[in-house]
Amino acid sequence: MKNSCGAILYAYNSEGKLGIILGEEDRGAGDWLPFKGCNEDGESYQEAASREVREETCGLINIPPDKISLEHNFASKRKFYRIALCEVDYSFINDFYKART
Repeated sequence: MKNSCGAILYAYNSEGKLGIILGEEDRGAGDWLPFKGCNEDGESYQEAASREVREETCGLINIPPDKISLEHNFASKRKFYRIALCEVDYSFINDFYKART
């Protein structure tokens, strides 16, 4: 079974409102998922999660592997998912939107 590692990013605005930041699996398809992907040969699960978040956020978020706690696990028929929850600065939401458009 393949492993998929990544993170759900979240942020609070100045009024304390929570924002969840997910990635769109296929642009326009409407499938919003954690930033994630499979680990490469010799790469730890934490290293894979760190790399995937960095790649899928256009290089805007760089979470060191030792700061990623993959506590949330679930499985499908083909993959085992290891997902972390990581808080980021709320300004990331605007920066990410600009980088994606």
